[in-house]
Amino acid sequence: AGAHDAAVRTAESLLEMDPACADAHLVLSRIHLSKGDHVAAQAALDEAVASNFKVRESPMYSIISAQCKVLDGNLEGGLTELEAAMKLPGVRSPLTTRQEEEARRKKTIPVSVQDRATVFIMLAEVLHKLERGADADAQLRAASSEFAGTPEEVRIMIASCEMAMEKGGDGEEKALTLLNRVTRESPHYAKA
Repeated sequence: AGAHDAAVRTAESLLEMDPACADAHLVLSRIHLSKGDHVAAQAALDEAVASNFKVRESPMYSIISAQCKVLDGNLEGGLTELEAAMKLPGVRSPLTTRQEEEARRKKTIPVSVQDRATVFIMLAEVLHKLERGADADAQLRAASSEFAGTPEEVRIMIASCEMAMEKGGDGEEKALTLLNRVTRESPHYAKA
């Protein structure tokens, strides 16, 4: 809670100095979402877009927007947002050195490995909820390959296991076998 409060204070201070600071609105939106308030998150997201329409080209915008849509029951809208996010530079695959330099020059929010993995996972989850299991499985396989050897690999594995358990049958046994491979050193051990 302390980190969230500090982030809120910082974002609000930035907005006092520059009410059109889209990045500060994005941060507030993300915080509202983490607190479970997708209505306030959407309002802050709308403010970010009103401040700078180009913010829609940010993976963070797509992630927050998709989460808001899904939480509001709009799975198709969330799917559309996530499919668009996958097409953004640096999401499906990491940015090249040249793309990173261009992003720094434009002062855009960089795409983190965590944000990239979140887009992959959320896309698979939405596909699963839309009963497009084969597409969801394909998305998770692509994510497993893309994030192998990174800390995000365990998040992908956990998402795969959760979906397998929802299917039932031998999926539960496979999920437990996978989860047993998560080491105590992993930051995701408790969730596994």
